[in-house]
Amino acid sequence: ARSCSLLYVPREHDQMLDALLASLAGSGVVTVSAAPDFADRGGMIQFLSEGDRVRFTINQRTAEREGVKISSQLMALAQRRKE
Repeated sequence: ARSCSLLYVPREHDQMLDALLASLAGSGVVTVSAAPDFADRGGMIQFLSEGDRVRFTINQRTAEREGVKISSQLMALAQRRKE
């Protein structure tokens, strides 16, 4: 997975999430999932369902640590995450 640019983690793999994210530390891989609390647990982009809409939140701290630059336009569209 460290050789990927982007890795989608299925919701069903939630129990392996912490170990997976730890193994990807320092790789610069963009991690994306709809798993509960994904961004709070160190994932980069989390999809959220709100009624009939899909939204997303970005863990900017993780992105910065991984050297991933998120555009200001994309950040403006993201839901605010509680830090």
